[in-house]
Amino acid sequence: MQDFLEKINQAQEIIITAHIAPDGDAVGSSLAMQKILQKLEKKTTVILPDKIPSALQWLPGAADIVIYDHQAEIAQAHIHTADLIFCLDYNTLARLGKMREYLKTHFKGTYCMIDHHLDAEDFGQLYFGNTAASSTCELIFDWLENCDYLSYLDSESATCLYTGIMTDTGSFRFASTSARTHQIVAYLMGLGILHHEIHQSIYDSHSEERLRLWGFAMYQRLFTFPHWKTAVISLSAADLKQFHYQSGDTEGLVNQLLSIQGTKLAILMTEKEGKVRLSFRSANGFTVNHLAATHFHGGGHANAAGGYSTKSIEDTLKHLTDDVLPQYADELA
Repeated sequence: MQDFLEKINQAQEIIITAHIAPDGDAVGSSLAMQKILQKLEKKTTVILPDKIPSALQWLPGAADIVIYDHQAEIAQAHIHTADLIFCLDYNTLARLGKMREYLKTHFKGTYCMIDHHLDAEDFGQLYFGNTAASSTCELIFDWLENCDYLSYLDSESATCLYTGIMTDTGSFRFASTSARTHQIVAYLMGLGILHHEIHQSIYDSHSEERLRLWGFAMYQRLFTFPHWKTAVISLSAADLKQFHYQSGDTEGLVNQLLSIQGTKLAILMTEKEGKVRLSFRSANGFTVNHLAATHFHGGGHANAAGGYSTKSIEDTLKHLTDDVLPQYADELA
């Protein structure tokens, strides 16, 4: 903690980053950290690799986020002058997309990583992590408590932290939800957050196109493999275009597959920008991080992971069913 505090005190400009395709935990932790550092009178900018989902754009401070994909020159100017970068909710620079190479070449300062994922890449000089934590937002709270900074939390930063914890725990139903998680949430509620409005803003404010996409996915693109206790949804680029896909429209869709009775493994495949992204969820003792890392250039947690394929979506599904799932037949039985 002393090393963190010294670096913050010495810093003239601080950048906060999170992973590509940012979710509630990535955005929430970034905005909460920015608000804390600004209260410490530090010049701080949040730079994310790509656009945040529409369901998160209401968060306090979201309008000021610099999006690298659309504002590269502005982002690069900050990277040149910053002397400290917080790396939140990711532990490998590959998760920064196009921003990765520019950072590796031009940033000469200190990397500070706060993250809860497994198998961290060795690129940060300072690391605060716990793979048992429910979310990076939970870790941010722990970090603030260790730094004696909890007094800097207000209703806005607490709203950001609650958002990340709520979304990464699946509204507090995932196994990663602990007694500590609920203790933190109780503290945040004491700061005046409107937890019911946060949930409504994220989960109950969908566009018509999003609902139609989900219906189409369930009816036309759902494949079940009972012998492997696996369910897969496969959405092509044409499918997404048909329903005017916006970032975040498939968020949470993969979790619905685990509600199919007896399912151990749920997979969502989406074809975007020449790649197929895969989201994995699991239950009943089956772990997905090894599968994602071994076969799809990915990783993550025991019950929630991600990866990608450079094959077509048809060939990716065939590879999954012909080559990958048979290797896990005994574990999925």
